[in-house]
Amino acid sequence: MVKRHKALGWILGTGIYINDIDQAEAAKDTAELIGTTAQRVETGNQITGSTGLQFIEMSHDIESASTLIAEISQGSKEQALGVNQVNTAILEINRVTQENVATSEELVAILRQFRV
Repeated sequence: MVKRHKALGWILGTGIYINDIDQAEAAKDTAELIGTTAQRVETGNQITGSTGLQFIEMSHDIESASTLIAEISQGSKEQALGVNQVNTAILEINRVTQENVATSEELVAILRQFRV
């Protein structure tokens, strides 16, 4: 049976100094931590790159939406102008119709005077 003897720093019966084992285990642990950290850094880089691409795509989508909104706004202005023109035309038709009615009434009054 192998026993560790901390006070002496040896594993009895093997000739191995405990500090050597502890250092080897610490080196192994450190190597594993470095490997894990490197993997996490690589994953972080991939996520950052993907996020950057998504932001660029979102920026293009926002620009497209902004362009569409501007086109809709321009279309709305043109439509409002068209509605105003139609309204003006209807008002003019109404005015001319009223004049025609008045003229017709005057003509009827004159014709009644000649009717004997």
